[in-house]
Amino acid sequence: MKNGKIFKRITAFFLAFVMIAGVLPMFSITAAAETEPVLTVSDVSDNSYTYSSADVIASGDDAGPDASWVLYDTGELIISGTGDMSNWNDINTPWYNYQRDIETVVISENITSVGEWAFIDCYNITSVEMPGVTRIEQVAFNGCTNLTSIYMPSVTNIGSMAFNICMNLTSVNMPKVTNIGSMAFRNCTSLYDVYFGLETPPVVETDAFQNIAPGARAIVPPDGTWPAEGTVWNGLVIVYAAASEGTITVSGGTSWIGGEIPVEVTLTDNPGISTYKLVIDYNANVLEYIGGTDTAAVGAGGILPVNQINPSEGRIIVTAYDTADVYTDGLLFTLRFKVKNGAAAGESALTLSYFYEPPGGDIKNTDNTPFSPHSVDGSITVITILYGNINGDGYVDMGDLVALARHIADIDVINAPALLEAADVTGDGRVNIADLIRLARYLAEIDISPLGK
Repeated sequence: MKNGKIFKRITAFFLAFVMIAGVLPMFSITAAAETEPVLTVSDVSDNSYTYSSADVIASGDDAGPDASWVLYDTGELIISGTGDMSNWNDINTPWYNYQRDIETVVISENITSVGEWAFIDCYNITSVEMPGVTRIEQVAFNGCTNLTSIYMPSVTNIGSMAFNICMNLTSVNMPKVTNIGSMAFRNCTSLYDVYFGLETPPVVETDAFQNIAPGARAIVPPDGTWPAEGTVWNGLVIVYAAASEGTITVSGGTSWIGGEIPVEVTLTDNPGISTYKLVIDYNANVLEYIGGTDTAAVGAGGILPVNQINPSEGRIIVTAYDTADVYTDGLLFTLRFKVKNGAAAGESALTLSYFYEPPGGDIKNTDNTPFSPHSVDGSITVITILYGNINGDGYVDMGDLVALARHIADIDVINAPALLEAADVTGDGRVNIADLIRLARYLAEIDISPLGK
């Protein structure tokens, strides 16, 4: 073992020495020009960087006072930064000329509002992530006719006509909402399930849910000040959610483009479970589902791969059943994902839900009594950079040392922004001989501190 480490160190330094010796004369020739390879990245206002192998259609720094936006050819619009988005009218949003190109919207967790008229008539939008948004201003998603469900975990205020004419919207989940404006969900003719999380009903304008699906339901906490079950409230039939029992948690983690990551789904405070049918939704533009593993926690069952449903939908359904209640806490199943090429940096949500079948759901014990465990969503943080992975194979090894030397010597120049960033192992914003030495020391296990920034 000791001899192996010594050999590894000698090899790394010898290789670095040979490379540097070959590279230095080239720098002496160009020294008079006082130039060296410089890493160029685009800074956004929340001090993060976005790298993607997808092509950028358009971008700008005018999504808000401290917010910027990037639209990729995958149809993904990413809004980054801090604070509120700006308010607009229907003809002056920064992405107005690209309305038809937007298919998914990812709003970073530090953005606190969706501006007026922001996505009006963006009818190709199918999904929206907005973990930190607390306000949705008027007309924000008016006419987004391909939006089928929306989860607003932090939203407290929804402006007038915010989701007007979202005709394919079937489910809305707004656990913290306190105010809903006039005509907010008017003409959402498919809207049937509206989930509320607070024990006190929100203040709702009388026409907020005008012309929605017949028999649409408000699914509310059983305790608190809500009207009696079966009461029609603002056009919605009150249905009490079952008392929460147990917790099902989706794990998360960090991975990079091309990297694989396991996601565990666990059950704690198990009240006695015999069957379940769980749904995990994910962003199919970012993640690829590559397999899953059942455990014996609850009987038999199966993981239905996404390609049996719809590859672009990003949905996995997992079922299990047993003949007796199982009270063991622990792992239910494991899913494996791979980060797709072209994925942008940032968090990608893994949303857990389960099918509701009134009067209960598809999580039951052996006497067929349904219960409603608390659910904790997960997320995968995508880093498009694995520092030191200069050749893009997902590993940091001698091959990367060779690739870095060839780049510095202008023999095989690296042009991909993500790989250029990966080559900046010193984190100084430049790619030069200092990075070659730093990587050699890392591979020789002399300095194993994290590479890069």
